[in-house]
Amino acid sequence: MGHLLAFTTYLRNGGALVDRSLRLHGLPTLCDDPEEFVALPNAWSFFDAMAKDADPKLGWHVGQFVGEHNLNRDLLVKLDRAPSLAQALQRFIRLSGSEASHVH
Repeated sequence: MGHLLAFTTYLRNGGALVDRSLRLHGLPTLCDDPEEFVALPNAWSFFDAMAKDADPKLGWHVGQFVGEHNLNRDLLVKLDRAPSLAQALQRFIRLSGSEASHVH
């Protein structure tokens, strides 16, 4: 549900009406618990439909919207020093426990 909340929050902040699309894809409209589980095929179907309707780069924009400003500054510095995106992702995976102990 956490990913779904990120998308719906971004879309709603932009003025999109998403409840109809959520219902169409069999997803909850009133859940604000990021730990709630939703069916992945339904969520991906929703993301795909909204990207087609709203913006093909929707996932990128949502990532920027909820992205790095939520990360620990020390971790960001370590990621910024990586010479490539692949190495930054590897570093993030290795260091993710310092950001959130429940992330695997």
